[in-house]
Amino acid sequence: MKTFIIGTLSLLLAFTLIGCSEDEDKSQLPVFSEIAADRDVLRPGDVVTFTAVQTTPGNLINRTSYTWKLDNETILDNNVIYDNDKSNPTCQITIPEKNSITVTFKGSYNPSASQWKPVPSTQPISGGSINYTLATLKGEVTINKTFRILR
Repeated sequence: MKTFIIGTLSLLLAFTLIGCSEDEDKSQLPVFSEIAADRDVLRPGDVVTFTAVQTTPGNLINRTSYTWKLDNETILDNNVIYDNDKSNPTCQITIPEKNSITVTFKGSYNPSASQWKPVPSTQPISGGSINYTLATLKGEVTINKTFRILR
C-alpha cells in the first residue's frame, strides 16, 4: 500500500511538472496598451516620436519586423531579434499639413517555441484599436490611432 501511495504521488508530481514546463515552452506576444505621442499637442512641421507601448513584454520570440504607417503610407520598416531588444518600438514622424493623421504600428513576430500562449484581450487606453493574430509560424499585432492636429 505504501508503495502504491508513493507511486501515485510521484506520478501526480510528474504531471504537474510537465504541465508547468509545457506552458513555459510557449512563445508569448507582447501585450500593448496604445500608440502614444511624445507631446500632447501636434502641429504641422513638428517632429514627433510615436511609441507602441507594451504593458507586458513578449517571450521566446526570434526575428521580428516592425512597420509604421502614416495614413496607410509606410514611414519605417525595421527588424530586430525581439528577445535581444524588448524595448517599446518607436518611430519619428514629421506632422503634415492636415487636420488629423492615423498612425499604424504592425509587429510581426516569429516564435522561438513551437506554440503560442494565448493573448489576453486588451482595449487601447486612449482610443484606436489593437488586434492580435496568432498562426503557427507568426504572431502579429496591429495598432491604429488617429491624432488631431492643431494649426
